[in-house]
Amino acid sequence: MSRRLATRLLWLVLVLCVPVPFFLVETGQAPAAALLQMLSVVLLLIATEGGEGAVSLIAAILAAQAVFAMIVLGLIATATMRITERLAGPRGLTAVLVLATILAVAAFFLPVYRTPFRAGGLHSTLIEAFE
Repeated sequence: MSRRLATRLLWLVLVLCVPVPFFLVETGQAPAAALLQMLSVVLLLIATEGGEGAVSLIAAILAAQAVFAMIVLGLIATATMRITERLAGPRGLTAVLVLATILAVAAFFLPVYRTPFRAGGLHSTLIEAFE
């Protein structure tokens, strides 16, 4: 596996699993991918109902937060890859894959997300964050 592919894989896991803060009516912590999911629902609402009122502002705020989070997570993935390669040498790719796996498994089982829009409760796991 190449360094670029491993970096992109780590970035994808970070986007899907790492809780990032968001501010929209309420504050919370959700994966950047969940912000993109909320954005897609708002964009569908704009497409069917029109963009008058606060819905356009909500879409802009969600888009800005999601893009900012994905850029920051990309920088973190690149820095993690470089540091791991310097510390572990050729085993750096394996270390990054192990780290990505640990992050993904932890996200599925630990309630690390704070989702105020979820009816089932405030804290949730990865699957519940996308409900």
